[in-house]
Amino acid sequence: MSCSEEYAPQLRARGYRMTPQRLAILHVLHHSGRHLTPAEVYEQAHQELTSLTETTVYRTLEFLADNGLARPA
Repeated sequence: MSCSEEYAPQLRARGYRMTPQRLAILHVLHHSGRHLTPAEVYEQAHQELTSLTETTVYRTLEFLADNGLARPA
C-alpha cells in the first residue's frame, strides 16, 4: 500500500487534501524506521520534491502532528 492510499483517506475524512508536499513528507516519515529531525525530513523529502522548502516541512510536520499523522519528539 502506498503512502497516498494509506493517508489520503484520513486527510479527506478531516476535510483536507493530499498535497505533493504532504505526500513527500509522509513518505519519508513512513519509510524511515526511526525518529527524524525536521532537517533530516527536509533533506530526504527535497530529493523527491525539489521545490520543497524547509519552511514547508516545518509547517507540514506541525499540520501532520495536529491531525494525528505524525508524532513530535
